This record gives sequence, C-alpha cells and structure tokens, in this order.
Amino acid sequence: MNEHEENLLQAILQELEIDHQYMRFFHPEQEEEIALVRKLGRKAGRILGWKIRTMQTDPAARDDGQVIVLVVVEESTPEDEERMKDRTALIISQMNIFGSE
Repeated sequence: MNEHEENLLQAILQELEIDHQYMRFFHPEQEEEIALVRKLGRKAGRILGWKIRTMQTDPAARDDGQVIVLVVVEESTPEDEERMKDRTALIISQMNIFGSE
C-alpha cells in the first residue's frame, strides 16, 4: 500500500469511528480514485470488524454531475451502536437548542 492509500485508509477509519460514515465527492472521470475509496472502505470495515456498505451516486442524477461515494457502517459492535445512539441524541438536542433561538 502506498502512502496515498495508507493516508486515505486512515481518514476513512477515523470518519467511520466518529460518524459511522465516510463521504467524498468526485468528478466522474476519477474512476480509479472512486474504486480505491470503495475498496479501502471495505478494508476499513474488516479492520474494525464491522459490516460496511459502499455505494456511489449516478452523476447523471445530480445537477453538478459529480459522483458521491459513501462508505456506511451497517453493523458494528453493541458498544459502538450505543455510542452512536448517544451521539445522535446529543446532536439532536443541540439542534433543538439552536433552533429555539
């Protein structure tokens, strides 16, 4: 694995651990990089021991013509699931605070 791939893998791992998702925008002609993100997303899932799904949007369906690549956690550990529920509740409570101002 070269330095670019290692850095990308680390970025994906970090985002998955924090947010249970990784999202990146590409121009359609960046096919190799799109495939690499999907490949490394699956590898990140194996490293974490989580079930991962990777997907990409159809550029023709978007006004800007870009491809969005998503790496999403479908299933993790019970501890991580609980942490994400707590994180979601915190974010929602903060949105309610900001929404009432």
